[in-house]
Amino acid sequence: MRMSSLPLEVPAVFLFEPTLGRPVSFNSSAARLLDFLALSQAPRITLAAIERGLAADARISMLSSTSAPAGDIQSELRRECRCTDGRVYVVTRVWSPGSNTILTVEDVTDRVVEARGRRLGQLLLRQIVSAPDSDAAARAALRVVQLFAGWAHGEIWMIEEEGPVRRALRDSSVPPMSGGEVETVRASDHGPVGRVLATGEPFVKHQPQTLATPALFAATLPLFVGEKLAGIMNFSSPARRSDGIAFEAIAAAAPLAALALAGKRDQDLLAMVKRRFSKTYVVPTASETAEARGG
Repeated sequence: MRMSSLPLEVPAVFLFEPTLGRPVSFNSSAARLLDFLALSQAPRITLAAIERGLAADARISMLSSTSAPAGDIQSELRRECRCTDGRVYVVTRVWSPGSNTILTVEDVTDRVVEARGRRLGQLLLRQIVSAPDSDAAARAALRVVQLFAGWAHGEIWMIEEEGPVRRALRDSSVPPMSGGEVETVRASDHGPVGRVLATGEPFVKHQPQTLATPALFAATLPLFVGEKLAGIMNFSSPARRSDGIAFEAIAAAAPLAALALAGKRDQDLLAMVKRRFSKTYVVPTASETAEARGG
């Protein structure tokens, strides 16, 4: 049973009695969780069955553990469940000898996405500012985002006097764009880039799987500097369960990336970016890139 598609606005809380290990009380979020794990009608609901359901589609890691060596000292076990769609839960078990056990499942995805977006924004800023020119900066930014999300096709368009101009193209099936006429391809009024150019709003599309084609995910994101549209990021790839969460983190990082990309074409703006983020724009290490991805 998969936990990853069930957001929890309020932590799920269970209270288990010590003799038979049965729940004697739980809140409405816990009831939703039991329904999702197909345990609400089980002849016996156990703490172990709930924890197995949570772990069925997740990577589990220990956060902390305190044990009671003797007496009535309370013990606590905290673990993190990272689901394959990017959702993250903290599962906490608290107990003491001869007493009830409390199991809490808290959805911390929003906090994790915010932190990843902040780290991704710092990585983008560092790569963009250290690039030799604006086109190299666009290619570097595109590479960081695609490695972060695992998306196959990506483009960065910058808004210039003649309209949006594609300055970077990266596709897993072709060599990265490094020059030539393709860099000045104009966006038409149709398609996702034209749509975002007209509306200024992000555009996300999920194309379901068919007999002939796999499920696809596409996302187009405006890059604003203040109220001015400075560029557009456009991506598409075979769908993955983590696409939605990845897009949220990238959207959180987009304002910083937009500011840095625009700064590569405006020396005064670039100087301001360097002053404001002077401790941030050194070249990132491989471990920092992995950390931004949550790996």
